[in-house]
Amino acid sequence: MTIDQAYPTLTASSTEVSLRRVTPANIAEIITLQVRPEQEHIIPSNVQNLADAFVSGWPVTAYGIYSGTLAVGFIMYACFHRESSQHWTDNSYFIWRFMIDARYQGQGLGRSALKKVIADIRSLPAGKAEWIWLCYDATNPKAQRFYESCGLEEAPLRVPTDDPWLRLRI
Repeated sequence: MTIDQAYPTLTASSTEVSLRRVTPANIAEIITLQVRPEQEHIIPSNVQNLADAFVSGWPVTAYGIYSGTLAVGFIMYACFHRESSQHWTDNSYFIWRFMIDARYQGQGLGRSALKKVIADIRSLPAGKAEWIWLCYDATNPKAQRFYESCGLEEAPLRVPTDDPWLRLRI
């Protein structure tokens, strides 16, 4: 069975999306969303993502991404806001997880969702900050091009990491 047979492309009603907080009412549909098998090493399942958020101790905002009434993706971010910056991501928002279900990739939904999340973060819901940060898997140049086309730029880091980081001034 090919990937296209296992994950037939479904057409969302439009590229317009809405963000809905993950709640008990929609968690079941969010945790069933999956990336393509070749992407599974890049991002954990949404069950793992939500578990990570729960135990992190960070103020996390988690959204389902919807096209009409259809759940098509998931995104979550955290705010690292401290009085004195101890780390390069302090006083920043961090897009921690972002995925579009395999069936809906390539339809512009991710771009629309990322723009909405950036607008949400720019309203400073968890307090003032200077930057939006995210990291991506270095083996995924498509992700790098996507994020850069949305305005994020390569970020100089004070501390080296295995994954490349991008940022956008709020």
